[in-house]
Amino acid sequence: VTVMTPAIDAGPTQTICTGNSATLNATGATNYTWNTGQTTPDITVKPITKTLYSVSTTNAIGCVASDTVTVIVIVEPSIRVSADSIKGCKPLFVHFTDSTQPPVKTYLWDFHDYSTQDGILSTEKNPTHIFRGSGTFDITLSVVTNEGCSGKKTIPKMITVYPNPIPNFYSYPNPATVDDITNFVNITANGTKY
Repeated sequence: VTVMTPAIDAGPTQTICTGNSATLNATGATNYTWNTGQTTPDITVKPITKTLYSVSTTNAIGCVASDTVTVIVIVEPSIRVSADSIKGCKPLFVHFTDSTQPPVKTYLWDFHDYSTQDGILSTEKNPTHIFRGSGTFDITLSVVTNEGCSGKKTIPKMITVYPNPIPNFYSYPNPATVDDITNFVNITANGTKY
């Protein structure tokens, strides 16, 4: 008596990033039944956590074989950004610090500062940027982790740069004589304390 045991292979373990899908490809049999209910050799899955999938086959005499494959899900990076200064007069020097988890392979900072000749982008982990124009600035950090997963975070209006005061005044009467009481009127722009 020869027993014909069917063969089936669910394929290798796959690793994906959160939100992505994986295509599982079973081989070695003529019919397939996945634990998802699908009955094709190739299925597409989109798990949110590490998941074990199984596939089985039955041959003409009722013998069953099965195999499993694991899909590992890498969580998207949790982007954390801080700055040593978030408000001040121009030019404002700001040192940014990234503490994203898991570890990051590549960085792209966008300072949204179109008033500077220093550029608006940086690929450093912890860059320093000089804001030369006044206004409020969003800060965006895009990262790619060591596993190849990407993430992006924009912090609206993170940096505020105030315009520098422009001192100015006028006096009256003008011209004044030696006996006149001269009054001075402050017309400084962007000033708050005198």
